[in-house]
Amino acid sequence: MTTLPVKNATSTVAGETVTLRSDITNRGTQLDSPVIQSNLSSALTYKGSLSVMVNGSPVTATASVANNVLSIKLPSALKAQDHVIVQYQVQVTNLLATTGVTLTDQLMNGPTLSGRSNSVTLLPIMSGALSLVQVPGPLNFDSHEVPTAGDVFDNEATTNTLAVSDGQTTSNGWKVSASMTPFAGNGTQFSSAALSYESSASLVWATNTNTLLAQQTGSNTGYWHKDYPNIKLQFSAGTYEISDYKSTITYTLATNMNPN
Repeated sequence: MTTLPVKNATSTVAGETVTLRSDITNRGTQLDSPVIQSNLSSALTYKGSLSVMVNGSPVTATASVANNVLSIKLPSALKAQDHVIVQYQVQVTNLLATTGVTLTDQLMNGPTLSGRSNSVTLLPIMSGALSLVQVPGPLNFDSHEVPTAGDVFDNEATTNTLAVSDGQTTSNGWKVSASMTPFAGNGTQFSSAALSYESSASLVWATNTNTLLAQQTGSNTGYWHKDYPNIKLQFSAGTYEISDYKSTITYTLATNMNPN
């Protein structure tokens, strides 16, 4: 089950538009009239931007909505083990319940249900709230020979997403900064190393100093996320001893009081 925070609609203003993605493999026999359905409930409206890939190739599918159910009709049969990726947009047009609304894809063969998958729950972002949903890490740079100046090590961990839930009613936006403590191990420590999240233009050094990672300067951000697939640890001149070193990264989220 995937959860996705979104901004509620109000009685006069439509809420956030979000992109949904379905990844489906036909685990059964051939489907001669394949249709992918999702119950939008009364809270969501289909907004288009439909994209469908079958086994890596784009196809032309058609979408229709009846009784709050979105139906995406594929142009040809699906053989066993065919892989389908569907992407489209919906908009929150009515207030969500506090428990959110859950969409589950149904793979149909015409009117006959063949299977269910890809559940996602859209959760309402509380008005005025600002919170960190997810941060990269814990990071792992594996074991290496004693480093020298200029050495760069790749992060081995796979959870590298930064996510912010923004329900602010102001236009300040927000900013996320990161700091890192000196690396400590076996009674020794060093601070002559830095994390590179995207490039060397903005490095988080192991000196407990805050460095800006991301910011938004306007309102209505809703749910924001970004992946950092190439986090690296790089070394400057220093003396290092053999040990198992650890450091603590602190992420700080704050309202951007001076967005301009």
